[in-house]
This record gives sequence, C-alpha cells and structure tokens, in this order.
Amino acid sequence: MTTDPLTWLELFRWYDMDEHFAYAGFTPITSPQDHDEDMWLLQRRHTPRFGQPLLLGEKDLHLGERWEIPTTSGALLLLQADFRLRTVGSLRDVCFKNYPPEMMVEYQNGLKKNYRLVWRNAASGFVVSDLPTDPSQMTSLWREGVGSPVKAITLYANEKRFKSVVPIRWLKVPFIH
Repeated sequence: MTTDPLTWLELFRWYDMDEHFAYAGFTPITSPQDHDEDMWLLQRRHTPRFGQPLLLGEKDLHLGERWEIPTTSGALLLLQADFRLRTVGSLRDVCFKNYPPEMMVEYQNGLKKNYRLVWRNAASGFVVSDLPTDPSQMTSLWREGVGSPVKAITLYANEKRFKSVVPIRWLKVPFIH
C-alpha cells in the first residue's frame, strides 16, 4: 500500500471487491504457489467509499522515534512522511542508489513487522492505521474498513544519507458508508 499510495487510495475509494467472483479454474500467472485469495476482482462503486482527507496534525519525527497512531473511529489514518536526503545521500542517489528507509509497525495484537518504504512516494500519504498482514485482512479492509489495527510506528533510515528528522503529517480519511 506504500508502493503507489495515491493509486491505491483511488482504487480503495472507488472500487469494491466483487463477492460473486469465482475462480472457475483460473490459475494465477505469477507462480503456482499463489493462492486464489491473493487475487480479487474489483467492481466500480456508484459513490466514493470515503471523503477528502482532513489534516489532523503535523510534527517532526526523528528516525528511531516511536510514534503512537492516533485513534480515529469510522476512518482510516494516512501518514505523509517527507524523507530528505543529506548531501552524501543526494550524491549517492545520482551515482548509485540509496537503500530505502524502513518502517517498523507495532500492531495492536502485539505483532511487530518491518516494511521497506518507497520513500519518494511516502510524502503522498499512505494508510498507516490499518495495515493488513495477509490476504484475509486485506479482504476485511476492503469489505468492512478494518484490516489489522496499528498501535505505533518507528521510521528507520541510514542517517549518513537521510536527514535524521522526517516531517510528518497525518490525515483522517472519513468513511461515507
């Protein structure tokens, strides 16, 4: 959901999972190990699932600093993280590459997972309040608006290449139902 967050949000805003889709023997193209639940047929909605995002707050988050996710009922929370390169990182970006920042997610159920971020896209805003950890939770997010609730996040990056302070903004995305 952080690879192309704006596209994902528009799909989530305007499409539902088709509950009547039957696989009828179709095999996923990617690999024989894939499961049918990894594929969904989407159907265009007549009305959007949620309204325009509303700014709730902003702050500077230090790399390695834990940030508790604010609770929002009946809404998802988007995080916009504006990672910035230091001079060394900018030079490396032109000549080679920078290894991407990571985000450690602490779920409300106690699970902790690390995710690699597409840092240039993170400034667009990505869902941070309910991050599914498997296909069934993704289905739940699309059908009921709840994936796997997140308690807190921590951002990590190479501080020689990225500035140690990341300006963040969080926005509420209210469901219309």
